[in-house]
Amino acid sequence: MRFFALVLAATISTTAVAQDSAGTVLVLDGSGSMWGQIDGEAKITIAQQAVGAILDDFPQDQRLGLTLYGHRQEGSCRDIQTIVAPALGTASEVRTAVNNIRPLGKTPMTDAIIAAAETLDYTNQAATVILVSDGVETCNPDPCAAARRLDDAGVNFTAHVIGFDVDDPIALGQMQCIAYETGGRFLRAADATELKDAIATVAAEPEIETEVLVTPDATLDAPATAMAGATITVRWNGPAAAGDSLTIAAPDTQSFVYVAEGQPAQLRMPADPGVYEIRYIYGPNDEIAATHRITVTPADAFIDAPANAIAGETLLLVWSGPDNEGDYLAVGPAGSEAYINFAYLYQGNPAPLVMPIEPGVYELRYHEGQNDAVVFARSIEVNAADIHVAVPASAPAGETLQLPWVGPENEGDYLAVGQVGGEGYINFAYLYEGNPAPLVMPVVPGEYEIRYHAGQDETVLFTSTIDLTPVTATLEAAETAKAGEILTVTWDGPGYVYDFVAIGALDEEGYQSGSWRYTHEGNPLTITAPLAPGQYEVRYFLGQGEVAIASRPLIVTE
Repeated sequence: MRFFALVLAATISTTAVAQDSAGTVLVLDGSGSMWGQIDGEAKITIAQQAVGAILDDFPQDQRLGLTLYGHRQEGSCRDIQTIVAPALGTASEVRTAVNNIRPLGKTPMTDAIIAAAETLDYTNQAATVILVSDGVETCNPDPCAAARRLDDAGVNFTAHVIGFDVDDPIALGQMQCIAYETGGRFLRAADATELKDAIATVAAEPEIETEVLVTPDATLDAPATAMAGATITVRWNGPAAAGDSLTIAAPDTQSFVYVAEGQPAQLRMPADPGVYEIRYIYGPNDEIAATHRITVTPADAFIDAPANAIAGETLLLVWSGPDNEGDYLAVGPAGSEAYINFAYLYQGNPAPLVMPIEPGVYELRYHEGQNDAVVFARSIEVNAADIHVAVPASAPAGETLQLPWVGPENEGDYLAVGQVGGEGYINFAYLYEGNPAPLVMPVVPGEYEIRYHAGQDETVLFTSTIDLTPVTATLEAAETAKAGEILTVTWDGPGYVYDFVAIGALDEEGYQSGSWRYTHEGNPLTITAPLAPGQYEVRYFLGQGEVAIASRPLIVTE
């Protein structure tokens, strides 16, 4: 999913102390999607220009700092770093740091807002955040709830949000909710010019009390009942002022829609049954202009499933239910709220759900996507799979064994060889490579374990020990050769894939570049002697690990 965010956070002290100047923290996205382009220009470049425009006119008597995220690590939601601490006269330092950003990682938008608020001591003094985003939050599961908590805990916390090149309705809903929950404004920008204008607009807004506005009348036309989690059609008649919205009054719900999105509006019902109130909220003063009572009835769902399944098996489950956005099937321990595996309903009907690896009694559940409520549950017993691998008692070290196996062959299952009692493995082969499966033995002799691993979580489902015996090789070649001369070498050895014969310096491990040949190229081999005279060795190397198992001396003359 694409994401680009710039956060500008400002705070003004609630007490007029001369030495306490206003403070500002820029929080800028350094995630990989910043390389995306608008009108042929990278978003990171647009962001750098927009920040530059702010810095050109930034008040000299205000403290300024910089925080970056997603700029150091790929795939990390914790990559948030304050580069410049808030202080006077840091505009030049901030500009240099911003211009040196090379986008890389993920986009913890919500945590960046929280970090900016905490930097500004928002629980003790007024603070404002300006967020510019082009996509869906990728780290925090509930930006709306986080914004609500910031608003509740802050002395006077406000978040203005600018949607930059955003069409995704989920992303728009998250942005609108962040602004709505904190009393901020939501604006949209489609290009670099509109982005700069939007940032300038909200950054210039004075922190003053708004005048008291009269709430105009409005009306709502909606059904009297709806199923839990369903999206209903609501027709409205009202002022359609900036920020006007429809919402449903319910604890812990994010369901709302701006009237500017169209007529009629589509409003999602809460996941919990009960009596609720649909409200028309007048944007300029956040007052209720109209209400409509609605009864939310329980959702009905069913999963058609067998009584038993094999551990790790993928069941194709036929289901029926409301199929609301985010609904999913899951399997988890009976009597526990936790689940082990899940499948979203948009994956199809039947839906593919992977059973747990550990045998036992579990529950198959239909979950409401809005709040994870269980709409339907049924029991299923997961039985152990019949697994066996035909392992010989011994084999030469480094040999590729063709191992017949019996097992469920679930997705990702594999055979591996490792130290007896060890947690890791040395070599492995996926079961889709065939039956028998080709598994390469380690080159160091000794006792090892061959294991059948579940691909789901790498659980070991079967083990058998094997004794790996040493392998040897012999080499025949002239005892001397001139520098650069072609040397003929006859070899006798295991001839494994990628085994090779090479010439190396007597007092050094390894081999000389250009003086080696693979054993599969023939017998005898022709190898070019090194160009520097001296004492060398002709060596036979196992390809796995480049372990030398045979050698003979060679003197290279001028």
